[in-house]
Amino acid sequence: MIEIKVNGETRMTDEGVTLAGLIADLGLDPKTVAALVNDEIVERERFDATGVKAGDTVELVRFVPGG
Repeated sequence: MIEIKVNGETRMTDEGVTLAGLIADLGLDPKTVAALVNDEIVERERFDATGVKAGDTVELVRFVPGG
């Protein structure tokens, strides 16, 4: 297990997890999420290829339809 920060909260996750795996673990739809890892924007097409390491800071913003 490794420790990361997700939206400002400390969280434990599996070592070797990808951004796509983290998003899935959180129950989010990757089609509705924008992501930054260590203040760098990660394009949706790269979620599967982007690993999350101990100490990383992840910010996830979810888009919802409506007014």
